[in-house]
Amino acid sequence: VAKSLLSPKSTAYPVLLGLRATEKAFILQPMFQANAAIVHIDLLPDVRHMAHASITAFSRLESISQTHDYMLALYQQLAVSPTSQAGYQRFFQELLNNPAQESVLFHCAAGKDRTGIATMLILEALEVARPQIYQDYLQTNQLRHAENTRLLAQAAAAGANAAQQAAFTIALQVDRRYLDRFYRTVE
Repeated sequence: VAKSLLSPKSTAYPVLLGLRATEKAFILQPMFQANAAIVHIDLLPDVRHMAHASITAFSRLESISQTHDYMLALYQQLAVSPTSQAGYQRFFQELLNNPAQESVLFHCAAGKDRTGIATMLILEALEVARPQIYQDYLQTNQLRHAENTRLLAQAAAAGANAAQQAAFTIALQVDRRYLDRFYRTVE
C-alpha cells in the first residue's frame, strides 16, 4: 500500500489535505497543479508543542528513552485529543465527499505520524487485517531511509551533537510501539 501511495501515476491531485499546522500546511502544493482544492486540517492545535517536532525540539530531550516517550505521547494525543478526533473525522468527510474518480493527496511533515494514523484509519475502515496495517506502517522506515539520511546529515552540519542526532534518528522513524499505543488508547 505504501509503495502505491509514494509512486503516483500522475501529479494530478485535485484535493490536497494538509494534516499539519497552518503555517506549514501546504509546502508540497507547488509540486502539484495550482488549481488543487486545499483543505487544511490541523490535528494538534491544542498540543502545539507536539505539532512542531524538529531537531530543535528533540535536542532538548536528554536520552533516546525520552524521545521514545515523546513519540508515544504524540500517538496517544492523536488518539485522545478532541481536535485530533475532529480532524480525523473531517479527513474522512473530505475523502467521502471527493468524487469517485478524483485523487487525494494527504500529508503532514514527514508522512509517518499524523499521515500514518490517517492511513491506518483508512485501512481499518476497509477492514484490512491488522498485521498488514503494521507491515505497511513499518515499511515507512525503508521508504524514508534516503530522506532520513539527508535530514540527519543536515542536522550534523548544523551542529547537532551525537545525542541530538540519536534523538532525531528515533523521531524520524516509526516504531511498532507507537502504533500499539494508538490502538491501546482507542480500544
